[in-house]
Amino acid sequence: NLAIHVLKNEKVKSPEGEGGKQFHPDSIVLKNLNGIEIRQISVRNLKYQVQDAVKSDTLFKLDSLSFQLDGFIVKKKKDDFFALRSLSENFIIEDIKMKMPEKDMVISLAALEINFFKKRISIDSFQMKPSISKVAMAAKFKYNKAIADLSVKKLELFDFNLRKAIGHEGIFIDSVAVDGLRVEMYKDKRKPYDTSLYKVLPHISLKKTNSIIDVKKVHVSNSYLLYEQRNPDSKLLMKVILADINADFYNISSIAAHRKTPMQARLSTKFMGRAPLKVFFKFNLDDKNNNFSFAGTLGSTPFKYFDEILYPLAGLKVFAGQLDKLTFEATANEYQSNGTMTMLYHDLEATVYKKGHVDEEAKMLSWLINSVVHKTNPDKKGIR
Repeated sequence: NLAIHVLKNEKVKSPEGEGGKQFHPDSIVLKNLNGIEIRQISVRNLKYQVQDAVKSDTLFKLDSLSFQLDGFIVKKKKDDFFALRSLSENFIIEDIKMKMPEKDMVISLAALEINFFKKRISIDSFQMKPSISKVAMAAKFKYNKAIADLSVKKLELFDFNLRKAIGHEGIFIDSVAVDGLRVEMYKDKRKPYDTSLYKVLPHISLKKTNSIIDVKKVHVSNSYLLYEQRNPDSKLLMKVILADINADFYNISSIAAHRKTPMQARLSTKFMGRAPLKVFFKFNLDDKNNNFSFAGTLGSTPFKYFDEILYPLAGLKVFAGQLDKLTFEATANEYQSNGTMTMLYHDLEATVYKKGHVDEEAKMLSWLINSVVHKTNPDKKGIR
C-alpha cells in the first residue's frame, strides 16, 4: 500500500534550461561488492500521483498498480563492472490503469509481458480513452483538434532490443504485430484551424528525426477506423468508416543506410464497411526526394452507402446508382500533388441540397449531375 505523491512547480525552471540536464549513465561502478541477488519482488496497491503545486491540479494519477516478479541478479564482470540479469524469463504486470485528469484521458491495459530471453514485449487489451465524451472534449479547445478513442486487443513487439532502448541508443525492432486496433476520432471543423501548427508529412519527420528508429515490419490485422467530423454548413455529422483493416508497413527507418530503400505500405479494408478498398503506398526516404505515391482500387458498391460522407459534406443526396469500380494513382510531396482517377458506374441519380433547402445554386448543381454528368460510365461511346 505504498502511495507516492509528487508536487511539481511548472514555474521553476531547471538551471540547465527547459528540460534540465538529462542523466543517461553508461555504467555505475560498485566497489567492494561481489554481487546482488533478489529472489522475489512483490508490489501491491501502488499509487502514484503528480500534482501541480501552484494550481493544485492533478497532472497524472496511477491507481492501484500490483505486480510480482521473480527478481534479478547483479553479477560481477571484469574491471569492476556488473551485469543485470532477470531470474525469470518473463516479467508480467497486470491490470494497469492510469488517469490524466488534466488531459481528460484514461489509459489502461490488462497485461504487460516482457520476455527477456526472446526479446519480446506483449500488451493485452490496451485502451486510451477520453474520460468525458469526445464532443465535450473538443468543445474545450479554441481550435479544431482531433479527439481520439483508441483500443488494441493485442500488441506484440518481436526481437526488440531492450538494452539499446534503455541505453538511449535507438529503437530497434524486427517486427510489430497489432491485432484488433480500433480508433474512433472526432473533429469539430466549426472551430478555426490553428495556423501556428505546421504538420510535417510522416516520412519527412522520420528523415529529420535525431532519434534512431529501425523497424523492419509492422502488421495490422482485424482493425477498424471511424472518423466523425462536424462541418460549419451542416447540422449532420460526416462519417468515414474503414472496417476489416489489414495492413503491412515495411522499412520504417531513420538510419541513412536503410533509407536508400523506400518505406512501403499495403492496405486492404472495406470502405464505409461495404466497398473493398486496396491501396499501395511508397514513401521516398532519400534526403533529396520528399515525394510519396499511392495507387489503389475501390470495388463495386451502391452509391447510397457513401451518403454519410457526401450529404453532410456537400449536400449531395444520391437516390440511385451503382459504383462498379474506381481506380486512382497519385504522386505528392509537401508542396503539390498530381494524379488520375477513373470511376466506372451506372444509373446515377442525385440531387444537391444546401443548408436545409433547395436554392438556385443547388438546383443548378442537381441539373448538372443528372443532365450533363453521364448517368453511366462507360456509356456507348466508351470510358470518359
